[in-house]
Amino acid sequence: MTKLNLFILSIIICAYSCSTPRGQFQSELKEFKTHEKVLSSEGQYVMVFNPEIIPYVEKRLEKEDLIELKKKLKPATNIELTEQNFTKAAERFLDNKEDETNYDAVWVRDNAWVYFSFVKNGELDKAKKLINALWNYYASEDQIKRIENILNNPRLAKESKMEVPHIRFNGSSETYQDVYENGKPQIWNHRQNDAHGLFLLAMADAHKNNLITFKNSSFNHRKVLKLFPQYFLRIKYHQFAGAGAWEEIDKINTSSISMVVKAFENWSDQKNKFGVLGWGNTEVERIINFGYLTINKQLRLGGESPQGSPYNPSFRQADAALFNLFLPMPLKRLTDDQKMHALSIIEKLIRPYGVIRYENDSYQAGNYWIKDKASSEPELTGDASSNDLFLARFKSLIPNSEAQWFFDSKISMIYSGLYLESKSPKFKKLAKYKAIYHFKRALGQITGSMTNSRILAADGKKVRDFQVPESINTVQFNNEKYYVPSPITPLNWAKASLTMSLIELEKLFL
Repeated sequence: MTKLNLFILSIIICAYSCSTPRGQFQSELKEFKTHEKVLSSEGQYVMVFNPEIIPYVEKRLEKEDLIELKKKLKPATNIELTEQNFTKAAERFLDNKEDETNYDAVWVRDNAWVYFSFVKNGELDKAKKLINALWNYYASEDQIKRIENILNNPRLAKESKMEVPHIRFNGSSETYQDVYENGKPQIWNHRQNDAHGLFLLAMADAHKNNLITFKNSSFNHRKVLKLFPQYFLRIKYHQFAGAGAWEEIDKINTSSISMVVKAFENWSDQKNKFGVLGWGNTEVERIINFGYLTINKQLRLGGESPQGSPYNPSFRQADAALFNLFLPMPLKRLTDDQKMHALSIIEKLIRPYGVIRYENDSYQAGNYWIKDKASSEPELTGDASSNDLFLARFKSLIPNSEAQWFFDSKISMIYSGLYLESKSPKFKKLAKYKAIYHFKRALGQITGSMTNSRILAADGKKVRDFQVPESINTVQFNNEKYYVPSPITPLNWAKASLTMSLIELEKLFL
């Protein structure tokens, strides 16, 4: 073949590849700069996706800057309630199309985090509506029946991930109907005690703030709260393998146990209400003490789910879900040494663009949204809680391409809390430094464009400016990596997390 023929052939191949969705995506990515590497006043680089954020990263932040940022970020962090007074997981801009990712569903966990952000931000009317809506959900006949079925036969909790109380439902349903796919309820691992614990923790906070009342509450509203201590003891929650915050393979998660313990610790501060709740002091103490036995043991062994063989997929040491030990408030019996140990585990997961959930996390990893999906793999946002589905998804992992999540906001909150409780001037200085630096890293993830083009998400579609993403994803073409926002943008728990981190950071400047 002559050189001329080879040249013509290369043009034809290029023209074909560039006309495919993947080829077009690669071509568009090369046309504009996705982000800038900005040197912060803390002497460290921050990856910034929106040019309007650069001045706040470069300068040494003062109280006036935080006040200015609060106003600037208000449109990006505002969260509205649905007609049923819930928040959907994400408010993606789909031109009234159905969200095929199912992120328009209502998650208990996400709604509880949003509740805490409403309270911290002084949006008490929204907080009241939201927590009472969650209480209504748990007081529904279906939820109570699920709990009672487990109390009568605790083996069901281990045998079926759909028979336990649910943690997610269709955001458009007035009757808390499951998310449906192909005319049937989507199979989902509802074994998520951290979500139930976070709900009870939010309830304790709401009671303290007079946002809920037992007066005139229905029989079912009181009944479901009364059943929870029995439920956790019956399933032996401190030894229970569940899906955890990431809703994946079943493990005995330190993070899940911690959230249940915190819920009962914070209700214990209001012991005069145990009679109304129908709880006994002994059963509450048993729940707390059992929880700490596992928490202490697993932290000694290395972190999240370190029991068993390291060859098993359920074995996990470093995991970002350990945030639950600290947020939305720390475990009361956690020692200073345990706090620093847990934080050192979490910090192993920090990456240039965000924080990975754990090493070799295949969810939203490189080319996740544009890969040629094999029939043996789980749906992109479907259930991956069985060993087979979890490992099937793992097989397509591009090494070192894990999604880098919007968790710097959480690390910033943790350091703000440690600053306020510390008596050491030297440590307070370090804690403030890290709280500010990680807050800047969180700001860096806010979407924007360094060119006139609108920034692309990891599925090749465009996202709007000044949105808070779930994570920064990797797209790889010909061994060249690009870093762009997840298509799950904007995400409501990420908005809530950014709001709370800014409010907590303000306290360091008083």
